[in-house]
Amino acid sequence: AVSSGGTPIVVTGNAGEADLSGLEVEITAAATAKLLLSASLGLLHNEYVRVEQGAAVSLASKLPVSPSRTFSASAQYTFA
Repeated sequence: AVSSGGTPIVVTGNAGEADLSGLEVEITAAATAKLLLSASLGLLHNEYVRVEQGAAVSLASKLPVSPSRTFSASAQYTFA
């Protein structure tokens, strides 16, 4: 929508209802007395189950900023 002066009007509202389910796994291993290795994996499933009339999303849309997979790894070495 646009105001009579030509300024865009932005309205923020609830898009509807969504179901989310997921799993996260972390593992840490002491490779040596001084080296610690870690890794994690996340899986996320999300879907809209109800969408409000006029929402900018559809039932086929995914939630924004909700990655279906995440992964991280790290290594920690103790010098002392």
